Amino acid sequence: MLSIIEKLENIEISFGQWAAAFSGIVVIRFFLEMFSSPTAAFPGALDMATAVHYFIWFLGVFLSMTLVLRIFVGDITKISRVMLFSFLVIWFGPIIDLIRSGGTGYVMAYIFAGPRGLFADILSLGGTSPFGGITFGIKTEIVIILIGLAAYVFLKTKNFFKAIGVVILSYLVIFIWLALPSFLAILLSLGATGMTTSAQIFNFLVEIFARSHIPGNIIRPSEQLSYPAAINAVFNAGISYLFYIITSALVVAWGWFWRQDIIRALAKNIRLRRLCHYWLMVALGMAVALVTYKESVWNAADIMAIITMATVFACAWMFAVGTNDLADTPIDAVTNADRPLVTGDLTAGDMKQANTIFFIWMLIGGFLLGYWTLFLVACFTAAYYVYSVPPLRLKRVPILATLLISLVCLTATMTGFFFVDPAKLISDFPKQLVLIIVIAFTLFANMKDIKDIAGDRAEGIMTIPTVFGDKHGIPLVGILTGLSFLVVPAVLRSTTLLIPSIIAAVLGYWAVVARPYREWKVFGVYFLYTAAILLFLV
Repeated sequence: MLSIIEKLENIEISFGQWAAAFSGIVVIRFFLEMFSSPTAAFPGALDMATAVHYFIWFLGVFLSMTLVLRIFVGDITKISRVMLFSFLVIWFGPIIDLIRSGGTGYVMAYIFAGPRGLFADILSLGGTSPFGGITFGIKTEIVIILIGLAAYVFLKTKNFFKAIGVVILSYLVIFIWLALPSFLAILLSLGATGMTTSAQIFNFLVEIFARSHIPGNIIRPSEQLSYPAAINAVFNAGISYLFYIITSALVVAWGWFWRQDIIRALAKNIRLRRLCHYWLMVALGMAVALVTYKESVWNAADIMAIITMATVFACAWMFAVGTNDLADTPIDAVTNADRPLVTGDLTAGDMKQANTIFFIWMLIGGFLLGYWTLFLVACFTAAYYVYSVPPLRLKRVPILATLLISLVCLTATMTGFFFVDPAKLISDFPKQLVLIIVIAFTLFANMKDIKDIAGDRAEGIMTIPTVFGDKHGIPLVGILTGLSFLVVPAVLRSTTLLIPSIIAAVLGYWAVVARPYREWKVFGVYFLYTAAILLFLV
């Protein structure tokens, strides 16, 4: 037995192979569950939203169990390989239910219970539910998992107490994942004693989700959904945000134990000021929509959605950074010697693998937030890609390069706006805001080229500083930066914003031309000015 485990531990598996195998296991589980757990919401097959919801849940469980095993065994890479093959056990639950029921199956569901009910359920792993529950097949599946984990730990450590420990901790983790909706409901209700039944817990969550911006973002006005399907869609989205946030943290934790050096290098490469800029653009879009539509109803579901959106844009940004770094390595070797591909902290293969993860996780999160968010985040990524990567590599073309960056800023702002906008019509987005963002950031974004003058010149990249030289190019960039702040009062025809805009323009020019050049000063002026605009709107 130990020799089989050791063979599994030492199998070489690429990330692509691992992802494909894991996805295949989970999709087959979906297929089996269609027969073993038929519901009114899925008369033929799981819809994509449900499939994504379940996929994130299974990924979260997998990562959680891997991290639990790491406490007792140690090498997370070997553990992950063994766990991949062992994850085939998730097929057993629906198969056992089909056999036991004579082919009719039993409806599966999360554990929905109040505080007292959860205590009873943790002893029996289940409970009753009007929607189904923890079926005999699932309970058998969990028992097999716990036995397998105990055997693995005991064979690796020869320690009986560690084997018992992994069973207890794993059981608690599995129970928490099965009962997460209930824990969320209890938290949101602040421990209210009125919710005692499964139906009350479920209905409470659905009401919270339905009163948020979730329905307007995931259900198109033209869609005709049955009542069970609509309830399921709203529940899927709301609970998926929670799972997405938790699983995002688990991915980072797994990566930390796998390769701390890679996580450190990626964290160092975030370029937080620019990421905060895009988060600020999303916030600006939300603020404009809130003022326009007087939306005041915000609840916990909206907060989870916003955290999900922030994570999605972080992934989109890191994908853009990765593709740009891969294309700009010769330039960075001259002007950004601390970049991870230059220092050797990351290899090109490491960066490509990280990009794949960021891209996939961005698409999953964008899908959960609705078609508008998914489309706009895709536009964000496409604009940055053609900006950075050959054969187009449009960063080589003055004005067009910064125009693309302004469009990236516009997509982020529109994402925030349409998260709130109830109608989701392009005509709802203020035309003045389009003008401000496109013109202002086409001017402002030239400041990014000052720190890369030497590298851009060596690679033949045409920017204002390389075309006009340091003597004339840098002051010209300063002037354009200053003018970018004056665009706001000019387009809005606001005398109220004129004085702060002039102050920002002067400070922006000074931050660009001051020697030695410090980019954080330019961003400092920009952040303070944008914060003032947001306060003006609100």
